[in-house]
Amino acid sequence: MLSLQVITDDSLTLPHNQLFNIMIRIIGLIMTIGGAIALVFGVLGIFDSIALMFSPWALTILGVIFFFAGISLIKRRSDKES
Repeated sequence: MLSLQVITDDSLTLPHNQLFNIMIRIIGLIMTIGGAIALVFGVLGIFDSIALMFSPWALTILGVIFFFAGISLIKRRSDKES
């Protein structure tokens, strides 16, 4: 029968500030990618190249907001680590 072992070695854990930085970078990356996708679909919807279920202008505005917010999160975390 298989038994599960819990790793309790302290050398495998990261300090809280490093975990926080990694989390912020991941959230920034997700926001940047999601914003870029929304921005592309919104612009394509504005020029009637693609049929969307919502307003293409709203999708474009949200895409711009999320894209720049994600980039600023990534940039700010990279500046503080240097």
